[in-house]
Amino acid sequence: MPSLRPGETLCGFRIEEFIDSGATSEVYRATMLETEAPAAIKLLHPAWHTADTIRARFENEGRTLLGLQHPHIVRAIGVGEGPEDLPFLALEWAPNDLRRQLQRSNDGLDIAITIRLTRQLADALCTLHTHGLIHRDLKPANILLTSLHLRDADVKLADLGLAKHLPDALAASPSALELSRISTARGTRLGTWEYMAPELWIDAKNAHPKSDVYGLGCLLFHLLVGHPLFRVTDEHALMFHHLFEPPPLSALENSVPARLRDLMALMLTKKVDGRPTMTDVHRELKALDVPR
Repeated sequence: MPSLRPGETLCGFRIEEFIDSGATSEVYRATMLETEAPAAIKLLHPAWHTADTIRARFENEGRTLLGLQHPHIVRAIGVGEGPEDLPFLALEWAPNDLRRQLQRSNDGLDIAITIRLTRQLADALCTLHTHGLIHRDLKPANILLTSLHLRDADVKLADLGLAKHLPDALAASPSALELSRISTARGTRLGTWEYMAPELWIDAKNAHPKSDVYGLGCLLFHLLVGHPLFRVTDEHALMFHHLFEPPPLSALENSVPARLRDLMALMLTKKVDGRPTMTDVHRELKALDVPR
């Protein structure tokens, strides 16, 4: 049962409806009372109330988002505590996401739209990397869209709950210093299997900015084809594929430009050192001639 009810108020927001329940949080559509602007309320799930690491990641996501300003990163409006001292995060409202769009299309999305949205994502990820952040959980559900109509939509990168701060960023960022104190046990795997870079399958502590490059390559493949890079569901089989099997880019041979396939091949390289930086990816995506 959702923790909040329609009509209930929470620190200047009126709850309109329950939207979804994820692994660690509940999401609601809300209205900011002062401005009547729509908002999303992300509330830590009561089941994790006493889980210190989960709570700390949730609270740090809010602090991190409050410090980021980018047109393609979801904007945080505020943070606070709800019922039973559960932390919540208020975000700008986005009515759609890529998961819903992919559920409506078995054959993938229009290539011109896909490249435009991927450019925006690469731009947002460049900003994260500049701030010393690695997202670590790129997937369709974490890519919000500003419109129900895909041709009019822009992306908003969301959910920094698994974001990792690079050591060089710690001195410059108080939230990074807090996040650095949150322990990730060696050997832990964090992320969503279908989009997880090979090094993250080995250990989440191996996260590198180029782990996001691999994740974006997996997401780009899914958007173009309509299904994940490797169509296996068993954890061990999927790990084997990401570690050792070449990406099935032949599926794109007759549908996307060779220059894009070549870029994706580099993004999906198994070894970190063989992948381009996110800046290189963004530059190459901008240089593509997009079919219309």
